[in-house]
Amino acid sequence: MTDRPPRSSYPRGVVQAELVEWIASGDVRRAASSLVVDYGSDVFATCLAIVRDRTAAEDLTQDIFGDAIRGLPTFRGDSAPRT
Repeated sequence: MTDRPPRSSYPRGVVQAELVEWIASGDVRRAASSLVVDYGSDVFATCLAIVRDRTAAEDLTQDIFGDAIRGLPTFRGDSAPRT
């Protein structure tokens, strides 16, 4: 994966277009990797703030990304990946 600025510096449409393009071309692995790299720490921090237990937050983060990755093949870009 190439070095790039954090997702927060990208216009929202770029992120969605990139994910939709990768998914449409069958590169779900690249889209999944991008989601984890770009949003993993934010998801973990939110989980940790809610459950206040590191192990539980790690488990929740893994569950959330598992669900998100399983849903990637149907992602059309109608919503932001962050939601």
